[in-house]
Amino acid sequence: MCEKIAIICEFNPLHNGHKAILEYAREAGECVIAVMSGNFTQRSTPAVYDKYRRAEAALRAGADAVFELPMPWCSGSGEFFATGAVAIAAGLGVKSFVFGSETGDTEHVIKAASVADSEEYRALLGCEASDHVGTAVFHDGLMEKFGVKLGSNDKLAAEYVRSAAKLGLDARFSAYKRMETDGLYKSATELREMLYSGADDVFSYVPRDVYEGDDMVPHVKRGEYEKLLFNYFRLLNGVSGVSAFDAGGGVAERLWHAAGEASCAEEFFEKAATKRYTDSRLRRAALYTVLGVTEDELRQLPLFTVLLGANEKGRTFLKKTKKTRSINVITKPSEFSPAREVEKKQYETWKRADELYSLCLTDGVRRGEYLRRGPHII
Repeated sequence: MCEKIAIICEFNPLHNGHKAILEYAREAGECVIAVMSGNFTQRSTPAVYDKYRRAEAALRAGADAVFELPMPWCSGSGEFFATGAVAIAAGLGVKSFVFGSETGDTEHVIKAASVADSEEYRALLGCEASDHVGTAVFHDGLMEKFGVKLGSNDKLAAEYVRSAAKLGLDARFSAYKRMETDGLYKSATELREMLYSGADDVFSYVPRDVYEGDDMVPHVKRGEYEKLLFNYFRLLNGVSGVSAFDAGGGVAERLWHAAGEASCAEEFFEKAATKRYTDSRLRRAALYTVLGVTEDELRQLPLFTVLLGANEKGRTFLKKTKKTRSINVITKPSEFSPAREVEKKQYETWKRADELYSLCLTDGVRRGEYLRRGPHII
């Protein structure tokens, strides 16, 4: 069997459920490729561990090679997160995907993708949207009218299916039902809270063969990122000169106003909150404003990915696909010289995101460190 399997992931942090899906992918294919978000996640927050530490964990847990989904796609809404990740996998020559699923029903997810792209659904969306656009509850309600009910992982998987279709990729998908029993599983959200609170039983929910003997203290100082955003919006006072994506429709104004009204970073997003926009939308708008991410940039496809780690099988995969892959694979970021203007702009956004992340680290500012890093090799 020589099929390559892609898993689109964040591993923030990697837990028992993630290891189970990697093992499932290994049974289905000979080489497991992870396309993993960089130092920022889809929630537009900094990852609890940096991308190289998470790549190392992925390799220990069963991945053969880990490639970065860079900014801005790593922090995009489901559509852009999925399109960026699927495009990278396709550029590497991988067409088979395994995804975590609440239902474990691949056909149900494919049906959801079909419904979302149907004229009937779009017509209904246009007729009933009004002030509800952007609310998850509204979109969930529309889907249920077509007999589709999805959890958060299934929704993202449906976007993978849609993205593959848009890219003209003859892709194969397989759902792996998420584990929620036996007292062995916690969500990544729950684990992050446990890590920051110093809980003693974290090792009950993460693979011991992956983390045993490791220092699991978070890399990012809690609240530091929010403080940086708060001070940015407070000091600039509405003068950014950037028309950032996802900051339209009054979102940017809410953020500027909230920064002026809030007395501290903890209050910043609380004062910006509204029923119309999710917390992720507000955080994404704030992050994209700071980094200067525009709609044109986000709607492009990524022209490069960074190799974060590989084992022997992963390195063999890289050698065999060197002449056939259609995306640049960076192994030494400091030595990369973008050939095209669009690629240069993507590279600069990627670099700014890593520098912003470095400002949040517990051990102080390490400007440019991620330019000097190389892949974790096993």
